[in-house]
Amino acid sequence: MRKFSKTLLLALGSTLLLAGSAWATPTRQIWIPSVDTQPMGTFNLGVDTYTALFRKEERTKKGPDPGNTPNNTNVGLTAGFSFVPEGTLNLELGIDMRDSNEDPVLFNAKLATPEGEWMPAIAVGGYDFGTDQEKTDYNVVYGLIAKTCPTLGRFSVGYYQGNGAVLKDAQNRDEDDGILLSWDKKVSDKLKTIVDYQGGDNQYGALSFGCSWDITDTANLVAGYQVFNEPGLMGRNGLTFQVGVNF
Repeated sequence: MRKFSKTLLLALGSTLLLAGSAWATPTRQIWIPSVDTQPMGTFNLGVDTYTALFRKEERTKKGPDPGNTPNNTNVGLTAGFSFVPEGTLNLELGIDMRDSNEDPVLFNAKLATPEGEWMPAIAVGGYDFGTDQEKTDYNVVYGLIAKTCPTLGRFSVGYYQGNGAVLKDAQNRDEDDGILLSWDKKVSDKLKTIVDYQGGDNQYGALSFGCSWDITDTANLVAGYQVFNEPGLMGRNGLTFQVGVNF
């Protein structure tokens, strides 16, 4: 698995270089990435807030706060690309600024194929590629597949692995991988319900549920409630609100 992670990181790095300037958080469900990408030729400006519902002092992890805490604001710009024939292979590139980090710049990239009549959607990517090797270089790489079932909604399953030097549990042991699961279903043309789960007793491990609302054709709001896997590291529960505008 380590060899796979290094290979995928190199491939994503090469893609970023070939594409020129890269633009953040990947298109996601509530907390985990989704198999979706930004449409060809569009940019998405997103502002995400994460707020703990319990005092930070309740966390038991010693030393500096981790860069991914439930008390931060993330501002990102993500661009969408597509390859010929258009729509058969989609790419998005992003850059984030996260206010809880001393080195706030983070990068992400995703390659995805859309869902077909019989074929699931498939996505591989990486996010939170930081600039500080000891604090923000999370280097999370992942793979996902998703399929929509009539009347039941869309189900996604995948796996991720990150940098064990940064991804730790509350006892400071390496905790750098886990499963990715999600379910989403449209309630109406504009409203979608979502549940997702990221395994691992680290900064990312959480169960999240909420909804996504298309305010207009170009603006979207996501509201979610989170239950973290490792309360001693991240606090107990949290709220997230995410606003995105396409242009």
